[in-house]
This record gives sequence, C-alpha cells and structure tokens, in this order.
Amino acid sequence: MGKLAKILLRTLLIVLIQVWILDQVNIMGTWVVLFIYPLAIIKLPVKIPTIPSMLIGLAIGLLVDVFTGTYGLNASCGLILGYLKPKIIALISGREELEEIQEPGLFRPGLQWFLTLTLFILLAHSLWYFNLSQFQLSSFFKIQGRALLSTLFSFLLIILAEVLFANQKRK
Repeated sequence: MGKLAKILLRTLLIVLIQVWILDQVNIMGTWVVLFIYPLAIIKLPVKIPTIPSMLIGLAIGLLVDVFTGTYGLNASCGLILGYLKPKIIALISGREELEEIQEPGLFRPGLQWFLTLTLFILLAHSLWYFNLSQFQLSSFFKIQGRALLSTLFSFLLIILAEVLFANQKRK
C-alpha cells in the first residue's frame, strides 16, 4: 500500500474511533473529553509546509464536525493545529534532527521528542476547543481545568494507541 493510502486509511480510522467510540465515553461527568483525532495531525509527515498542514487539519476537523454536529469547532481546532505543528516541531527540534524525521512516532525520532510534540499539540487543541466552545469569564478556571484534564487523559490515550500500533508494526 502506498504512503498516501496509509495516511488516509489511518486518518479515517482515527476519525471513526473519535466519533463512534470516544464521543460516547464519559469520564468524570462532563469534565473530560477524550480526543484522539489530533493524532492524525501529529502523525502527518514532518516536512509538510504550514499551509497544506493547515488545510489537512481543517479537513480532518470538518470530518469530525460532520459526524458530531459541532458546527466548525473541530475544524477550527484542526486548522490551529495544522498551523502550530510546524512551529512546535521547529521549537523542539534541531536542524539535523528535522532532516532525519519523516513521520513522527513513539520511537521516531525519539520518545521524549514525540511526547513533547504530542503534549503541546493536545494542550493547544484542548485550550482552543474549550475556550471557543464554552468561554465565559465567570467560568474561566473551570474551563482551563477541563482543558488540562482532557489534555492529560487524551495524552495517555494517544500514548496507549501508539504503543499498541508500534507493537503491531514489530510483529
């Protein structure tokens, strides 16, 4: 299977997991929302320029919006992540490291690098998502708490998914 076909299939699978399974999960009432679809943006090849990255993020977010009825909320999150991903990668990587990275993964280019990228992407996603969808000055700290808890639980979920898929690739 070609590289593009693998990326499209993986993205579709991640979006379906998000809308069919994770959107039905309740953790701590409404305090935690599990997000796995940012993984589709994280896993995009590193050398994709900012504008195509933003358009892909927008498309992924729109796909989630179509299934969940969130009217552009996830599309805006995907757009923001597509913009921020190259910037975050530039912040956490050296020039030599950037040349070697093809597609981010748990062990490519390294565990700490992937965890840092994933954490920053998820934090940006959750802060944007909750502040855009629920912002009220009177609930500022509650919203930030929800964003942090959702980031933490989503981070653990993505690490678990990466470990499972990394084990599948090794077999």
